Amino acid sequence: MARVLDGIRLIRREQALVVLFLALSITSVGEGIFSTLFVVFTNKVLHGGSTEMGWLMGAQAVGGVTGGLLIGFIASKVPATG
Repeated sequence: MARVLDGIRLIRREQALVVLFLALSITSVGEGIFSTLFVVFTNKVLHGGSTEMGWLMGAQAVGGVTGGLLIGFIASKVPATG
């Protein structure tokens, strides 16, 4: 428990960590909501079944991998500032 409290103190001291922690917290809540409602949206709005759900999830995965690779490529070409 002491390590958790030390981590919280460190986050509160460093402004960059506070911003990062808050951004990740907000996106995690959004992802949880999206994941929960994605099945309902696919079924009720798009009138899709398990096959369509699989295609949509596959497209989302390909987009995530492609975006990660693209960001990695851009990061190698753009110099860091700070």
